[in-house]
Amino acid sequence: MLKKNSNNNSGTYLARTKIRRMIFISSLEAVVMIIMETTDRVLLGHYIGADAVSAAVLIEPFLMLCNVFQVLVSKGTSILYARCVGNYENEKSKKILGTGATLAFAFGIAMLIITFLGNEAFFEINNIHGVIRVYAKQYLSFFGFVFLIMPLLDFMSEILYVDGDETKVLFSNIASIIGNLIFSFFLIPYLGVYGASIGSLIGSILALAIVLTHFIPKKYHFIPTINFVKSDVLEIFKIGTTETVDEVLDLLFVFLLNFFVIRLFGVDYLALMAVVDIVYGLMAFGLGISETLPILCLSYRSDKNYDALKTIMRYVIRIIIALSVIYVCVVWIIAPYLPDLVSITDPAMKILGKNISRLTALSVLSVILYEFLLEYYMN
Repeated sequence: MLKKNSNNNSGTYLARTKIRRMIFISSLEAVVMIIMETTDRVLLGHYIGADAVSAAVLIEPFLMLCNVFQVLVSKGTSILYARCVGNYENEKSKKILGTGATLAFAFGIAMLIITFLGNEAFFEINNIHGVIRVYAKQYLSFFGFVFLIMPLLDFMSEILYVDGDETKVLFSNIASIIGNLIFSFFLIPYLGVYGASIGSLIGSILALAIVLTHFIPKKYHFIPTINFVKSDVLEIFKIGTTETVDEVLDLLFVFLLNFFVIRLFGVDYLALMAVVDIVYGLMAFGLGISETLPILCLSYRSDKNYDALKTIMRYVIRIIIALSVIYVCVVWIIAPYLPDLVSITDPAMKILGKNISRLTALSVLSVILYEFLLEYYMN
């Protein structure tokens, strides 16, 4: 039988307070993220049409490949960093930060090269021709530099979560969406799809600038040390592999799904995938819960406070179930209006979009519980 820790009640109260705060922050992030992800598609649909939306959906595998690199670096680095902070290993923390930053930048360069050298082969494999291919190439023209920034931005955001500065991550997301929205709004009418691509790049630069302020020397004690130790790199990859495999499977699923949609129904039906992305994007409300786990697990396990850890796990699972029920109800209500956001006008496609949205929403509980339990067992 586990020994009951005398600090169980106070520790549990503090953890619950932290979790409630993270839920609030993550709920705001969910709104910000879904606006950020749909801004280009909504504006492209409004100013240009559904073909431009299909082009934006078409390049999603490039985004997901970038996510693979991001997760491989950021998850492993953040967990190692959290362990070092918990053990008061300041010098080791600096080295881990330096290693993670170096890997993130290297993967950003790799994504830039893949985007510009691999896009023609990607279009040929999917048999994309005509105006949608033109729009997709224009969208990738500046988005390649977004891919350069994204791994570094995600890595730094994960570190900010460990440091308890999740509010700054929220502000960086807000800056990204405002920059993207404003510049895309003014540039798309004049530059077309190029305008959306430039707007995304400006938004990413603003977000990176904000997270970098966390590392200002006067405020931050763990200044990264440029360091590249083989054992640290292997440990980062080892920890990040679990979620990376998940991201790779998601990438393959989306690639094959788009491939068969194009072959069986036509490239125009890719606009429906934009509706699915909106529904999945709204699930981000639960990700903030998972982000609290590295610190909580390290704290309770180091104190051998297993009773408090079990109590918090049950508490969080109840919250996830309650929020999932609310989420399904909300999506069920707004589903008929989601196709309008991406300028789908065909009546049959609008009905499909409504039904797909509702079916997708039913997966919310399994998706969030999976992410939550994955973080728990990784820590």
